[in-house]
Amino acid sequence: MPRRRPGDLRPPVPVPDPWRRPYSRISGLSGSAQGVIARLERRTFTPGATAAALHRWPKLVYQPGHPPYDDTYTGCGVPSCCPEPADADQLLQAVVRALPTRDARALRRRLAILARLQKAKWPD
Repeated sequence: MPRRRPGDLRPPVPVPDPWRRPYSRISGLSGSAQGVIARLERRTFTPGATAAALHRWPKLVYQPGHPPYDDTYTGCGVPSCCPEPADADQLLQAVVRALPTRDARALRRRLAILARLQKAKWPD
């Protein structure tokens, strides 16, 4: 009886695709919304920008030393160190406008929770 090849015994090893980039995966949104976000990131933003902005937004809200919309604070000028809160907010609002109604409502709900936390921390 002939010997079986090692490739027949082991599961195939996935080959990394150099053209495939990681797009944002946001829990709580449907697959169609994930597709809309991936297309929006492919056309307008960079892959992963939505998840990065959603991850960065609470850190901007709770950043010690200044409220997110403080006009006097300029930061150090390096976007990876001191990002502009308005950039993350504009990106998230563009994503909300592009999503289907049900998923936009879910994302707005998540952003509203963060906005309430911001108002509690920095009253007008």
